[in-house]
Amino acid sequence: MSDENASQVEKPFELFELITAVLLGLAAIGAALAGIQSGQWGGKQLEAFAQANSITTHAAKSYSEAVSDMNSDYAVIGQAKRLILEGIDASSDTDKKRSFKLASYYLTQQLDETAYDALKLPKQKEEAAATPAAATTPATTTPATTTAATETDTAGEEEKAAEPAAATASTAATAPKTSEVDTEEEVEAEMAAPLDEKVLIKVLGSELHDDDSYETAMFAEGNKLFADADKKFEEGRKANDNGDQFELAGLYYTIALFFAGLGLVFKTKMRWGFAGAGTVVFLLSTIYLITRTWAT
Repeated sequence: MSDENASQVEKPFELFELITAVLLGLAAIGAALAGIQSGQWGGKQLEAFAQANSITTHAAKSYSEAVSDMNSDYAVIGQAKRLILEGIDASSDTDKKRSFKLASYYLTQQLDETAYDALKLPKQKEEAAATPAAATTPATTTPATTTAATETDTAGEEEKAAEPAAATASTAATAPKTSEVDTEEEVEAEMAAPLDEKVLIKVLGSELHDDDSYETAMFAEGNKLFADADKKFEEGRKANDNGDQFELAGLYYTIALFFAGLGLVFKTKMRWGFAGAGTVVFLLSTIYLITRTWAT
C-alpha cells in the first residue's frame, strides 16, 4: 500500500486529464473565433442590405422623375403638333409664321434634350437657348439739388439728405417699364430662331416611341441604380451565408466539447473513446473553420 501511495504522489497530473484540458481549451477558442466571424459577417450583411434599400429608393425616385419627364415631353410634342397643323391650315402668312414660331418654341425650349434628339431635330436647341436678350440701359436721373450742395454747410446737409430719396423715387418710377421691356425682349429672343417648315412637318410623322432609344435613355439612371442595388443585395446574401457557415463551425466545436467533457466523467478506458471522438470532431471542425471565407 505504501508503494501505491508513493506512486500516486509522484504523478503531478494524469495524461488523460492533460489531453482533455488542452482539447477543451482549443475547442473553446475555435468556437469563439467562429462566433466572432459570424458576428462580423452579420454586420456586413446588415450594411449591404441597408445600402441596397437606400439605392433602391433612389432608383425608384429616378424612375418616377423619368416618367414625369416623359409625360411632359409627350404633352409638349402634342401641343407643338397642334400648332403645326394650325400653321398649315392658316389663312394668312402671318398666322402661319406665328404658329410655326410657337411650335418651334415648344420644341426647342420646352422639350427635354433626350426627346429632342430622339425626334432627330437639328441641333438648334442650344443655340436658341443661348441667344442673348437685348440689353436695355435704364435711364438715370441726376438730381438738380447736387449743384446747390456747395453753397452753405447747413443747406448742403439738408440737400444731401434729400438726394437718396429723390434718386430712389426716380429709379422706382422707371423700373417697371424696364422689366416689362426685358420680359418681352427675352421672349422674342427665345422665339427668334424658328425651325424650318420642312422640319416641323416632319415632326407630325414622328413619335418618341418609334424606337427604344428614348425610353432607354430616360430610364438609364434608374436601371443602373437598380443594378447596383441588386449587387448590394447579393453581397448581403453572401454575407449571410458566410455567417451561417461560421455558426455551423461553432456548433461543431460545441460537439467536440461535449465528447471531451463526457470523457472526464468515466474512470474506465471508455473515457479514451470519448476523448478520441472529441479530438476527431475538433480536427474536422478546425479544417472546416479554416476553409471558410473570413471577414476582414
